[in-house]
Formats: sequence, C-alpha cells, structure tokens
Amino acid sequence: MKKIKSVSIVILGCLLIVCLAGFLSITIFANNSVYAEENISVETQNTESNVTGTATLVNEGIFIFTNKVSFIMPSFDLYKIYENDYYRYIAADTLKNVSAESTVVSATIFTDDNTNNMNIIYCDKNAETFYSINIPNLSEEIYSLWDNYATVLDIGSDEVSDRILQSQRIYTSYLSNTADDTPQITPMSQVNIAENEYDSYTNSDGIIHNYISNYWGDCEINGLITDDPIVRIIPKSLCFELGEHLYIGKEYGFFISTTTDNIYSEDKCADVFIFDISYTNPTFNNVQGSVKVTPLFQRRYRATERSSDPNWDSSYDNSLNQVVIPHLYFDAPNYYLKDVSFKHSMFNQNDVDKNESGYYAENDNGSFFTTTQYSAVGTAKTISSNPVIDTIRFALGFVPVLGDVLDVADYVHSMVTKESYSVTSVNTGEYEALHSTRKAQLDYYGGLLKTLKVTATTADTANPTLIGTKAAGNYVKSTFSVSNGGDEGGIGTTLYHSIKVSVADDQTYYVLGFIPAGKVVTLASASSAAYKVAEFAYNPQSISLNAGKMVEIIKPGGAEYFMFKPTVNAMYTMETIGTSDTYMYLYDSNGYQLSSNDDGGEGRNAKITYRLEANKFYYIKIRLFSSYAVGSFDFKITYSSSVTLTYNTPKSVTLNSGQNEFYTFIPTETKSYDIQTIGSVDTYMYLLDANFAQLTYDDDDGDSTNAKITYTLEAGRTYYIRVRLYNASASGTFNVLIN
Repeated sequence: MKKIKSVSIVILGCLLIVCLAGFLSITIFANNSVYAEENISVETQNTESNVTGTATLVNEGIFIFTNKVSFIMPSFDLYKIYENDYYRYIAADTLKNVSAESTVVSATIFTDDNTNNMNIIYCDKNAETFYSINIPNLSEEIYSLWDNYATVLDIGSDEVSDRILQSQRIYTSYLSNTADDTPQITPMSQVNIAENEYDSYTNSDGIIHNYISNYWGDCEINGLITDDPIVRIIPKSLCFELGEHLYIGKEYGFFISTTTDNIYSEDKCADVFIFDISYTNPTFNNVQGSVKVTPLFQRRYRATERSSDPNWDSSYDNSLNQVVIPHLYFDAPNYYLKDVSFKHSMFNQNDVDKNESGYYAENDNGSFFTTTQYSAVGTAKTISSNPVIDTIRFALGFVPVLGDVLDVADYVHSMVTKESYSVTSVNTGEYEALHSTRKAQLDYYGGLLKTLKVTATTADTANPTLIGTKAAGNYVKSTFSVSNGGDEGGIGTTLYHSIKVSVADDQTYYVLGFIPAGKVVTLASASSAAYKVAEFAYNPQSISLNAGKMVEIIKPGGAEYFMFKPTVNAMYTMETIGTSDTYMYLYDSNGYQLSSNDDGGEGRNAKITYRLEANKFYYIKIRLFSSYAVGSFDFKITYSSSVTLTYNTPKSVTLNSGQNEFYTFIPTETKSYDIQTIGSVDTYMYLLDANFAQLTYDDDDGDSTNAKITYTLEAGRTYYIRVRLYNASASGTFNVLIN
C-alpha cells in the first residue's frame, strides 16, 4: 500500500493544475491545433478492436503496453458509477498535467465478482486510428488506486449523467466552489482531425446576402438550362447525396437535406437553409465585440442527371452531367435554428498564456473579458400557458482552450401564450457583468477571464425558441466587452470564435383545425471550428517621438503594438533597426490600415514614411516576416528626412513594395515649375508645403504612366515632393526631375 499511496500523490499532484470560475464539463473529443469544439465520434475514424494489453503501475503512473501502441496513462478525473450490482470506473478527460498531449480518449474499469477488466479508447493521431484496448485481470494495485480516489457519480437526470449515457463522449465537472477549491476549466486532450472540406465555401460571404434578389433562378445560358447559383454557396455534390448535412463556416453556414424527389422519381430533392455569421471585433480603442447568427433564406431544389433525361443535350448545358435548379415547390422548407451557442477565447500574441511556463496572472497585460450578453429574436411554438422557453448559461474560464462547459448562472425566460400552437415573437436578452479591472478579477477569480461560453438550450422540447426566415428580423447574438490592465498598455491579442447550432423542422399542425398536434423535430446539430477572427491590442503601449523602444518577439507568430499621437502635422518615419526580418502595419484611430511595409528600411528592416495629423491617434503593429521566427529589434518614430532636389537635375530612385520617397525643393525664383517622374513604372506624386499640407497631386499627367505636376512655387519657400508607385505591391526604378 505504501507504493500505491506514493504513486497516488504524484498523480493527484497533477490532477490539481487546472483553471476556471464556475461549473464546467469537458468533452473528451477535441479537434486540431486551434482547439475546435467539434464533436467527432469514434465511427468517423479507423477503428481497431480487440487489442489486448497489460497495465503496470510505475513511478510515472500507469504504463499501458500492447503490440500496437504503448503509453503512460494521463492524469484524469476518476468517477465511480454503480449499476447492475457492480461498480464501473470512468476516467474523464480533464488533463491536469497541461504539458501533456493526451491521445487517450476514455478509460473504463468494469468489475464483476472475480475480475476487474479495463477498456481504453486510444487515438493514434498520425495513423488517424482509434484502438479499443482491453486489459483483462487488472492488478489489485491499480484497481485500489482508482477505487480510493474515484468520486461516486449517481446516474440521474443531470447533464453529466445524461451525456455519459448517450455516447462515448465522457464529461466531468467540479461541483464544489469554495475558496480553497475553486473549480476551473482545463484544456482538452488534442486529437488532430482533418479540416472540414467545406471551408472553401463558407469562409467568405460571397453572394449569400443578395442571392434571392439577384441570383436565385438564374439558371439559363444560351437557351439551355444550367446550374442555379446555389452551387456557389453549397457543394453541388451534396444535392445528389442522400442524407442531411449541417456545416458551420467562418462567415456563413448551411443545412441541406437531400431525398428522392416525390414528383420526379429519378431526381433528388434538396432542401437548403442558409444562415449568415457576422462579427464585430474589439480594436485599439473599442472594447466591444460580437458574433451574430442570422437566418437568410431557405429554398428547395431539383437535382437531375443526364442519365435521367433522354433530351438532355437539347435542354441542358451540354458541359454538365448534373444540374441543380429551383424546385416546383421551391418555398416548401420550414427549417429553424435553435439552441445556438457561442464560445470566445483570447490568446496573448507575444506573451505566455495560462498553463505556459513563466505565466503569472498579475503580470498578464493581455485582454480579458469584462461583460457578456446573449440576445435573440425568434418565434415560439408552444401548447403550454406558461412555457419555459430557453435557458441561457454563461461559463467563464482562465485558459483560452476549453471544451463544453456547464452553466455558471442560469437565466430562464418565460412567456404567456394561448393554449394552442401559436407563433409568438420572442425577444430575449441576458447580460452578465463581470469584474471589469485586472485587480478585481485577480482578487475575485484568482485569474483573468480569457474565455467564455454562452449556451442556450431548449428547456422543453415542445416549446423551443426558433430562429428562422418566416418572420423578419430573427437573429441570435453573443456580445462581449474586453479590457486590459497593463501598466504600460495592452499587448497583442488573438481572438477566436466558435459556434454550435441545431436545425429543427417545424412539423406542428392542427387536427380539425383547432387541436394542436405534431412537434418540432431536431434534425441535426454541429459545431464550427475555432476560427481566428481578429488580432488587436486594446489600448496598446504608447511611444514618443525619437524615443526608441527595444522589441522582442518571444512567440512564433507574435506581434507588438504601439500607439502614437503626433503633436504637429508632418511626415513621420516609423522604422525597425536590427538584424531581424520585420513587417510593419500602420492604422488610423478607427483601426483602418493606412500602410504596410516589409523591407523598406536598411537590410530586412521595415520602414513606413507617412503624413500624420496632429492630435490624432495612430497604431503600429510589428511582427517578424516569418510566422515561425523569434527575435529582437529596435523601433523608433522620427520626423521624416528627405533628399534635396536640384533644379533641372534628375534624381534616380528605386522603390520597393509599399515604399514612399520624399524630396525637398527650395526654388530660387517664383515661377511655374514642372515636377515629374521619368521611367517605365506607374507612379503617383504629391506636392506639399512647408507644413506638410497637401497642395496638389497627380497620377498619369506625364509621359505614359508617369506622374507630372505643374505648379507655381514661390522663391525661398520650402516644398516637399512625395512619390510612390501606383501599385502598392509593385517595385521599380525611375527618375524625379524639376524643370
């Protein structure tokens, strides 16, 4: 027993390194490196059953050996379930040893009168294969270890029990919330699943917003029938594949149900439901962000093939063997979104995050969440006088990586309707104010809130809140606010969103015209990948004129941000100095990109010269050219120096991508001057006065695509000439001449 206790202490030490404030539940299935929240069943992978192995207790934990794979069991939460007169032990996947990358999906001990057998589901990520490993006659040492430290779980109507029973996905939750044992969200184990093939459609809005008004039914070319433009919104192949598909992309999602057509028996009938996904993101001076899901349209289509029509060549586009066109009953679908949930996570771009070496929350200058709100406008189908419509749940976490979570707070919406199926407007909005300063969050939660999840679940399946296209203005929206408490300003933050939705079919009707019957049937549920939607630094560190800053990129892909407020209207040069290959962006006060540069400075340094206006805020982002590199360099902002031009003497200049060049000219007599470029590249020119105010500009008034300005200049005054290439991504050499 001494050996069991000593090993148990090691394992339990690992079990305690986790992080959240509130109740939670973690799924044992995970996605790729951006930690998507997609539930992937074992059936979607290659599976090898009947793999027999052995389990041995060693200093590092429990060592599993088979002729296929061998590994150390990760530190999991242990649950003991009593059923059929025996205990069943389940190891649920909330990794405490956060440096580990678990490929163990689940582990279970089954007991009977004489033996204890263990079953482990193990994922070989490289081979994309799941192994079902059976370990017969488990040793008494390992059984005693699990028996001593497993928490008894009574299977009931709670969410954890329900999920354990309905699938192989195992959930766990910390149900205590005391000052000494605050429950916390932990990372999921990482099982790499291939990216979904439909991203190429759904990562750009394309034509979805004006499809009905401008594109629907446009399926004729040269007098022949061709594809409806719906095939630009969803994969055409799905219109011919029997079954249902629900996919949620970055900018929109779709549901399609394909069946054999009742009218044209040799054809397919495809019902399509499209919903939009839109974002507003925090910026340098804006604290609020949101994700909004809006149903757009639904239509029915007929999917026909060359083999089903002997007159194909005379009727259809001969270059196609399959065609998708609007169905005779094109407006038949009656689908809705329901139970729409959101997850938001923020990562530090160039500093350590929770569970990374060297992280201390009190030193974290990154952004954190301060408010969260869920709002929806939809309809309700109900036969109750006081139906509970939806339950809204907010869950908060310190770690920007998490799976499903249970609620921190419940908000129940009720409404009164007639005792019949009625379509009643539902407008819900729940708001959760969190502690808004870094000190307050550290004092109250013990960490900064880097992730939040907002879920809506139908409390009564007969009374769902439905978000559809039949009534105008339906939507679901998750809104949040961020802040940071850095003494020197906020650091770069990467923001990820993921969405989970269900699609329902309204199959309600009336018997004899007044007796409600039927129900709303949930057809499909899906989660999106965790999409990166923004990179920003709220209220970043300020930099002064001529005051250099040493910048260090410590994370591959990291970036540093600066805020600059000029005091005079002038041309300014922003440049890096060092041996690192840098890339720079310049933004205005609204976050609009004004310029960017790669190698405009010395060597591989970035350099931007730009006219900035007094008393306005500008923001600069600097990263390394390679997203895999780390390195350091200096950064400074100075007034722009310029080369003096001599009358009637051409000056050669070479510009690379994004570069500008500035020249000074002081005329000796007052008269009209021609200022022009000479060369074979397309140039653009500006004439500025001594205060950098723009006097005029030109594109192609010179020879071919050369710029040329004719202007009367006064003797003894200073003028500036700014030249650039018309195409910001181009490069070239030309001469500048004043005569």
